[in-house]
Amino acid sequence: MDAKPCFWTGTKLALIRAAGELFAEKGIKGASIRAIAEKGQTNVAAVNYHFGNKEKLHLEVMRYVLDQTNLTPPSSYLAEPHWFASDTQKARLIERLVRDRFAAYLSPDQPAWVGRFMMQSMTNRTQSLETVIRENMFPDHAAVSEIFQRCKPGLSKDEGRLWAFSFISQVSFFVFFDVPILLILGQKDYGAPFLGEVSAHVTKVLVRALGLRPRAETQESKS
Repeated sequence: MDAKPCFWTGTKLALIRAAGELFAEKGIKGASIRAIAEKGQTNVAAVNYHFGNKEKLHLEVMRYVLDQTNLTPPSSYLAEPHWFASDTQKARLIERLVRDRFAAYLSPDQPAWVGRFMMQSMTNRTQSLETVIRENMFPDHAAVSEIFQRCKPGLSKDEGRLWAFSFISQVSFFVFFDVPILLILGQKDYGAPFLGEVSAHVTKVLVRALGLRPRAETQESKS
């Protein structure tokens, strides 16, 4: 999770990680400030000093997770026209979007609490959720919507938004329902091979649904 520069350090970072684990396990209401301080190997005064209250700490954990998992902002692709120059490039872009999203939340190197924390946070309307939607999620969603519009010219803005929801839902399914999925698979964790298979499958579904004809697929259909 420290693959990119981290702007949180020292006691503040320790408290964010401790809070993230406890919020993931117990929810924001079930995790006490005292328990967070103990897990972060500090005291309640330190929590109040760095964050003020539990709601502000929850917001900071959300910002931390979103910052660390959003390794390649979708908007960065929009600034590079070559991604939309051909169906082959568009398919590669979709592949990267899918791979990045799965790696962000389900990589074997990712702390186990990250996905569960996001699941807890997304199912309860809080001030912190409204804040990160405004700051992070809305701009990212708008960028992904525009990517789909540029991959399939003729899509309206509303249709692009629905494509973005569809894309995100396919990734979120494996984050939110990891327990039953792993029971079905008979595994303790997803593992890199399975995540690779899932990423490839979701990419193929999106590419075909968009009507893209990447070069390799075109050549195969002619042979």
